Amino acid sequence: MARLWCVGTMLAVCLGVPTAHSSAAEPPQVIPGRESGRSIVLNPDGSWTQIRVRSVGGTFMLSQRNSADNGQTWGSYSDVLALPDNEFGTMISSGLDADGDVQAFLVRKRDFDQPGIAGVDRFLDLYQTRSSSGRTAWVDPPQLLFEGFIGQLMAPTTLADGRILMPFHSAVKDRTAPTGASISTVAYSDDRGQTWTVSASRLTAPVATDFNGSLDGAVEPIIIDQSRFGDPAIDRQWMLIRTQDGYLYQSFSEDRGETWSDAERSIFPSSNSAAAYLWLPDRNGNGRPELILFWNNTRICPRYEGQGVYSGRDAIHAALSCDGGRTWAGFREVYLDPSRHDTPPTTGDRGTANPFTLPMHNDERVALLTGNGPAEATIFIDPDWLLESSRSSDFSNGFEGWSAFTHVGEASGFWRDRVIGPQIIDNPDGSGSKVLHLNNPEPRLDRPGGQDGDGAIWNFPLGSRGRMVIRMRITAETKVADIQLTDRFLDPADDTSIDVAVFHAQFNSRGQLIGDTDVVLTPDIWHELSIDWDISTQQALLTIDGSQSATLPMLFASPTGGVSYLRLRSPYVRALDPAGWMVDSVSVTVPEPTVLGFLGVGIGCRVGLLRCWRVNAGV
Repeated sequence: MARLWCVGTMLAVCLGVPTAHSSAAEPPQVIPGRESGRSIVLNPDGSWTQIRVRSVGGTFMLSQRNSADNGQTWGSYSDVLALPDNEFGTMISSGLDADGDVQAFLVRKRDFDQPGIAGVDRFLDLYQTRSSSGRTAWVDPPQLLFEGFIGQLMAPTTLADGRILMPFHSAVKDRTAPTGASISTVAYSDDRGQTWTVSASRLTAPVATDFNGSLDGAVEPIIIDQSRFGDPAIDRQWMLIRTQDGYLYQSFSEDRGETWSDAERSIFPSSNSAAAYLWLPDRNGNGRPELILFWNNTRICPRYEGQGVYSGRDAIHAALSCDGGRTWAGFREVYLDPSRHDTPPTTGDRGTANPFTLPMHNDERVALLTGNGPAEATIFIDPDWLLESSRSSDFSNGFEGWSAFTHVGEASGFWRDRVIGPQIIDNPDGSGSKVLHLNNPEPRLDRPGGQDGDGAIWNFPLGSRGRMVIRMRITAETKVADIQLTDRFLDPADDTSIDVAVFHAQFNSRGQLIGDTDVVLTPDIWHELSIDWDISTQQALLTIDGSQSATLPMLFASPTGGVSYLRLRSPYVRALDPAGWMVDSVSVTVPEPTVLGFLGVGIGCRVGLLRCWRVNAGV
């Protein structure tokens, strides 16, 4: 399947059509705690039904309960189907077919507890069962769909013609490079789940032997039915796959899920984590739905002295598409792990990953159920919040909205201690405000060698062009002040991530901008530094106090076509830096999202992203 990727300014025509979206969207509302989202289905009245496997008197039962308030409270369970044996686990995924009946997918253990290789000697087989007659009865027993070692189940997708697609992954060999343990594929049914066919496509993704994590391969696929948008140019199904290659991988089907193209990188940077999506009803009056995507737009840090380190799940992001997935706006943090600065637990999962999303009852917002351990949460999100064009921070609320941790000490079992690196201190000018102080001191007991310099990272709406303003101050003893604009969340103090900095400015011990000695910061006074970037010209203009200026080249061609993060560092560069430097405030603006037409086709929505992709060269 031929693909054309267009990098730079999107061919677009301003239509000048006003939108019906609200101009003042509320930020996401976070409610601690969540339910298992992939087992929840939507009822015709907008309420939710959760399907679960539970033990009742020693017998494993398929049970259900309802919530009329978006998961805040739940009714009692009713048992709908006794499972044949207790080898069925509690992992379950549910969806609705074209008749509104529930399609439930489960896994059953087979030789699970014996030693051996997953998918060769030990098995978790995939099964399916369903309700019938408007959920008044259930089909018994569950039927076998696939023998293998099934991983985390994702949600099924039902096409307009009634075909059901169930994406899944299975470990099929030992965990080795170059493609890891697992393949992703799809089971499909054309008779409301009575019979099933498994696609012959076996999708893989590359892995590296030194990856900071397990080499699972292509796992946890989701399927977005792009034909739902109603444009013949994208009459297809789109699979997004969790990988260990730093990106979500993608595959396309032109035959309703029977065969799939080889998996390849998508435009979405990602840690080793899954994605979720939701089609939104027409909000623009053009008769077409919008698409919202949730994923961890983060990069995993490298191993430490050969040992694994937890990373890549400190923030979860959302992007909005008004043209069926061709272009995207937002790339905003909708949820930061509230314990991201703390020492992680030594066992169990943590972080903001594993998203599932649902429409809300009597509410135009979207419900995101995500997170593990102490970060489990339900987040209510106004899609218009993703389309805002500015953000600012002055540290009056401490590290709210910022991530500023650093890993310290030894690593063992994918665990390493964390502490906050930079500090919030009183402004040295005596104004009473709070400022961010980044440094690299010696000695510090929590930093062996004192070489893990401070870092802080902050998210803003994605922009292919825009202006970042930083009020900053160095001292006569400052060694290095480092500023980066990036397209993804990076561990704040990770020195190895400079390779994905889209724009980079560094000031040396004399206050000079490295690469341009005409731009110099005066010690012990506050300066206003602005960076005006434009991806289409592959340059940014750095200006100090409205006078001194220099051009910064674009160092990394982001597949997103923009930047969405400010990263501040006090890195170790040949010397420790106990004096460090300070930041009083930051603010950013990107061009006001406008009504755009994609390649001459009127879409009728606001899009702030100037990055596009097409599947066929003729589209």
